Amino acid sequence: MKKKCPVCGKEYDELANFCGDCGIELKPLPNKCSAEKHPLCKGQTVPDNQKYCIYCGALTNYALKKKDGER
Repeated sequence: MKKKCPVCGKEYDELANFCGDCGIELKPLPNKCSAEKHPLCKGQTVPDNQKYCIYCGALTNYALKKKDGER
């Protein structure tokens, strides 16, 4: 999954460990509902292995990314 620098916001692939501009250690973006259609799923993070939002049924962003990569 992509990683994002918490300081400058630059995005990197999952292999990067540090921001090339800031030198800050990068963390993976959290797994969330990809649609956020229901008030309860907006801004909520879910476990990395969860595939569907339990509130609205949409794919999580990790599952969506995996599905797009298989095409």
